[in-house]
Amino acid sequence: MGFKSPRYTQTPNDLFDEIMPDLSEAQLKTILYIIRRTLGYHIRKRPMRIATIQKGTKLGRTSVINALTDLAEMNLEAAQDALKTEVALGHDEFDASYRLAVLRVENAEAALQSARDTVIAVERANQEQIDAQEDIVDATQEQADVQADALDDLKEA
Repeated sequence: MGFKSPRYTQTPNDLFDEIMPDLSEAQLKTILYIIRRTLGYHIRKRPMRIATIQKGTKLGRTSVINALTDLAEMNLEAAQDALKTEVALGHDEFDASYRLAVLRVENAEAALQSARDTVIAVERANQEQIDAQEDIVDATQEQADVQADALDDLKEA
């Protein structure tokens, strides 16, 4: 595995030094892909489809969704810790750093709720597919039973 001519994506050292040891493979692949598609293109924020992340990471849909939800939870915890630090330092709503910490918590909560809503939607869609497949199996079994009964009737006649 060699690399073509060097091109770089700046990646925060905190990812390697503090966060990476606690990440699963799916979480790490997901966050690295997002960093590549944002910071790598000098974009701070960019909407991304789950299918795009799947393709870039070679992870399944459920793995990507779970990784995004886990990362959102970690982000919320970090934001809450930063807010606690602001409070411990005696900062309040009159300090810009405190207000920013509050906004970060609010944004992290919204992102986590969005991730959880996605998980629920995917689980619901998966269940609907399972139910539809079970209906097909039941209908097929009913057809087989009717055909078996018809054969039995023919044998008796």
